[in-house]
Amino acid sequence: MIQRKQSLFLFFSVLLFAATYYFPFGTLQSYELFAYRTLEVQGALMEGVQHYYFAIPMSIGATITLMAIFMYGNRQRQMAVIRLTFVLYAISFVLMALYFMNAAKIFGDGFKPGISFFLAFASFFLNILAVRAIRQDDRLVKSVDRIR
Repeated sequence: MIQRKQSLFLFFSVLLFAATYYFPFGTLQSYELFAYRTLEVQGALMEGVQHYYFAIPMSIGATITLMAIFMYGNRQRQMAVIRLTFVLYAISFVLMALYFMNAAKIFGDGFKPGISFFLAFASFFLNILAVRAIRQDDRLVKSVDRIR
């Protein structure tokens, strides 16, 4: 049952999250903000920026999402596990905002979001689509059971 559309949504959600480690979350002045480091455009590592480690709850959420792909036998548990990822993603988004505000205090204004900024939200959105697809699948199974 890995070929179901909700499993594909979950798989692409994990892939998008993995891609966030390779691209910057945004730029401030001449600095690129990554998940665990801040780099100058020339590539020098910048110290003194509090990262708030927003990628940790997001990583846990992505790991849980990966495990949820294989929980297709129990749709209710699969939905509950994916809903848990919503909380983890929300925590990471708050920590991400704190990271950007802290960097803006240090480097000045002018934040421009990078591709990873949008990939994180796309990953969250794919989890929402997966829950909707699981719910539709559950309704379909219940309607077939009523016909029997």
